[in-house]
Amino acid sequence: CDNTLNALWQGCKVKVPFCTNPFQPSCNCAVLSIKQHNWTAMPPAFTSMNALKTVRIMHGPLQHLPSDMGYVFKSLSSLTVDFNRLRNLPASLVFVRIF
Repeated sequence: CDNTLNALWQGCKVKVPFCTNPFQPSCNCAVLSIKQHNWTAMPPAFTSMNALKTVRIMHGPLQHLPSDMGYVFKSLSSLTVDFNRLRNLPASLVFVRIF
């Protein structure tokens, strides 16, 4: 479990807020890029990264994304899941724009 969490945070390319601040009890992630993974589902800690704007999860056996992904990641603007084994995307990822 710790290895999975470490791999998830190693994939964080843009950390927010400034994560090395000793007065900040925790940090978040804005850009996540995971390549050549062995996950069939995303680790539970993934949904705690609610500041994500860009997610790239590529080249692995990923079969499922969290069903509430569209609700948790309200700032998500880019999702790349190339070369995985996904059969569908969660219904929560359907975006409706009203002009």
